[in-house]
Amino acid sequence: MFTLEKYNFIYNLIMWTILYIVLFHYDKVPTDHQLWLQVGFILLFGATLIRQGFKVYKEKENKTNNKNT
Repeated sequence: MFTLEKYNFIYNLIMWTILYIVLFHYDKVPTDHQLWLQVGFILLFGATLIRQGFKVYKEKENKTNNKNT
């Protein structure tokens, strides 16, 4: 079964690497690659929001199921 926690380390490594490059070395990146860094950062940030929302939904669902039993 696919779980988010299984790939959490790889996901975080990629996300923090892109964030580091965007924050500290953006001016040294070639212009044609800057767009891809921006797109990657936006996609990873969106994926982070979705993951957090999914975790909150699951926790809320578990609490509701525990109250019903």
